[in-house]
Amino acid sequence: FERMRLGKVPLDFLERAALRIGEASRNVSTYFEVYAYAEYDVLHLPGVADPIAGSLLGQSGWRETGSTWTPTAAKNWLRAFRLPNSGHIKRELCAEFQVLQQLCELFAISDDPSARAQLDVVGVVLLYTTTSPC
Repeated sequence: FERMRLGKVPLDFLERAALRIGEASRNVSTYFEVYAYAEYDVLHLPGVADPIAGSLLGQSGWRETGSTWTPTAAKNWLRAFRLPNSGHIKRELCAEFQVLQQLCELFAISDDPSARAQLDVVGVVLLYTTTSPC
């Protein structure tokens, strides 16, 4: 953050991220899971919709049918591409990709990912991952 001149990461954000991830990882059956936690506070310009704020938690891997969100249920707001160093990773299943995809859905005014209105979202998104993003 500081090298990019974005300031310091808010300590209270890191504490909330650690708490949510700790709660989610209590019942995990494997020893290594990747989590992504995001907080957002945005509004649509010029006053198209009410401001929205909240948080999301994502976990790497495929979700069971009972989950509220799965990669196949999402619209294609983002496009995953194959990384040159590892073609075996399905990026749509990465925790941070899933959280960013959910954020796009939350911020959308239209069901059409190419709609012009999508460009008029202003605010702050903080994203924390438990390991370097895939």
